[in-house]
Amino acid sequence: MHHFLFPIVALAGLTMAGCATISGSNPPFTTAAVQADPQGYDASIGALGTLQVFTATSQNTQRAGFIQPVARNYQLEYPHGGWRAINNTVIENPSSIPKKLKLAPGRYTIKAMADINRVATVPVVITAGNTTVVNLRKADYPAASPPPDKAVQAPDGYIVGWRAD
Repeated sequence: MHHFLFPIVALAGLTMAGCATISGSNPPFTTAAVQADPQGYDASIGALGTLQVFTATSQNTQRAGFIQPVARNYQLEYPHGGWRAINNTVIENPSSIPKKLKLAPGRYTIKAMADINRVATVPVVITAGNTTVVNLRKADYPAASPPPDKAVQAPDGYIVGWRAD
């Protein structure tokens, strides 16, 4: 009987591990839709767009025994539905600078941990040849800052990204 239950319990555990959720101790928040800087077109990106999400960081002690902050993972909802966990760390050189994810143009939604220990839900618009930057850190916006009338802000007032038209 125990031999029969072990595979079922093991499969249930693996299934639950793949369904990790993002949670924080403070109330979640949702922002207006974010898009790429309208002046930031890069022909080398081609027909796809890229998404770079500056999430809260966590500590990594696996490289050479020293502590290094790394960008946290996040969840991405595709335009056709369905969520996917995104590994936000550049494997070859883990750091607090998140990797750029290539995506087809369209409207997506991300759920990620912000520096203020709150889960943020941010709709994003991906356009061909552009990089959409989402900043969920209290630090300065990591790209060319939008003017106030074009900025999407977190509840704490820092800039999350460019407001989608």
